[in-house]
Amino acid sequence: MKNKDISNTLNVSETLVSRLLTGQRKVSWPMAEKLSDLFPGKSIKEWKKAEPEDLKNAFAQLKDPEKEVAA
Repeated sequence: MKNKDISNTLNVSETLVSRLLTGQRKVSWPMAEKLSDLFPGKSIKEWKKAEPEDLKNAFAQLKDPEKEVAA
């Protein structure tokens, strides 16, 4: 899934997504709440402590819209 798709899913900027995925920004409480809603397997507190690799792994589980169109 591309940063643009992630930003659209979370309704945030691509810049923020990039900074979260590279570790330049930590997950905020509002972002943790969005992630908890999107991925109910983790609590808000767990998402607040999430590392970039956790975010990458979570979004890798979502289907890439471009791949669906190509299929």
